[in-house]
Amino acid sequence: MDYKQTVDWLKSYKGIVEKIETIENDMQGVKGISYTNEASSTGKQKELIDFVIKKEELEKQALEIKEAVESVPNFYQRTVLEYKYINGRSFEWIAKHMHYSTSGVFKIHRKGIFEIIKRVQKVQK
Repeated sequence: MDYKQTVDWLKSYKGIVEKIETIENDMQGVKGISYTNEASSTGKQKELIDFVIKKEELEKQALEIKEAVESVPNFYQRTVLEYKYINGRSFEWIAKHMHYSTSGVFKIHRKGIFEIIKRVQKVQK
């Protein structure tokens, strides 16, 4: 992965979490698994197992991203990445709360991204 791909991958965390929440809400409306071939009036009824499988896939993706961020050894880099991608904070918010300039946060962020790239490349070898 290059820098942009890594940032895009980290950005996907928020969307993945939102999809998990949507699936959990959808699961509330499913009564159970239908073992017949009956279709609902709107077509094939989605079964509970379909939701469970999709939710597990998404949870695995979210966990991979979270673990990648948590694996960054430098406290400041890890904190910036957690604030940005796990908590969805802006660079300005991070700078204010960490008592850094925005440009300082950008530098810390960039170093953290390269640390993730380095760690992902090690795992892929």
